[in-house]
Amino acid sequence: MSAPAFATLRAGRRFYDLPTGEHFLSVTTALDTYAQYGLTDWSARAAADAAVERAEWVAAAARIEPCGDAGGARACGQCRDCAAHWLAHRHTEIRDTAADLGKRAHAACEHVHLFGRGGPETADPIVAALVEAWQRWCRTYQVTVIAVESTVVNRTWEYAGTLDFLIEFGPEAALPPAWEHLRGATVVVDQKTGKAIRRPAAWQTNAYANGETLLLKNGTEIPMPKVGGALIVHNRPGRKIRAREVPLTDNAYACFLSTLALAKSDAEPTSAIFGPIIDLPNGATT
Repeated sequence: MSAPAFATLRAGRRFYDLPTGEHFLSVTTALDTYAQYGLTDWSARAAADAAVERAEWVAAAARIEPCGDAGGARACGQCRDCAAHWLAHRHTEIRDTAADLGKRAHAACEHVHLFGRGGPETADPIVAALVEAWQRWCRTYQVTVIAVESTVVNRTWEYAGTLDFLIEFGPEAALPPAWEHLRGATVVVDQKTGKAIRRPAAWQTNAYANGETLLLKNGTEIPMPKVGGALIVHNRPGRKIRAREVPLTDNAYACFLSTLALAKSDAEPTSAIFGPIIDLPNGATT
């Protein structure tokens, strides 16, 4: 899965260009706008952790004069500027590595459900293990997959996104008591492969659950099935696959809509937010 169907990137933001000519901001772009306000603390911690783990290298690099090309093609990788550049960008490497694994795992699971085992991504043993864990989870709960990697559209609030799965549990499945109310319901499932499940993941699943239509890959739109629940399946390399329910609530959906409004406002020119600058007539300065 190189990119979700109908999705394009413009100025670093993902939009869905619908066959109707409409253009809607993506669910993940809206949530990324929220996340960026917490990026400073996280990136600082990533740099600090990396510096502690490589304390001897950092100390040695601090005594070496800059090579003059930190981050460039001729970077020495040993001077203080190179060390500072690497530490400053450590969070980017962590983020991109995790995102790449998630994309490959999602593509492999999609391939298995659409075409059977044998997709190219499963050549990676880590991805193959994630796919096997997902299939084991599906077998355990007698899951029927209704839709996979499908585009959800909401015209009322003008957003779109790609959900991982719509499923139903088997009528005889041995569900945990806490999930018994999901039997017979259509359930949104979002599969996560990252280290932690954070609050915006609940807003994301609520956004998908409130979709109005499903846009199929052939460009046909159908009504969104009535969604009766949502789950996040946490599928990490070397860990037990785990799942937890995400309550579908007005409050969680309102949180998503707030981030959507923030994302749209963030893209507006300054002139749309502030009036003109008016200097004091006498030109006095402080």
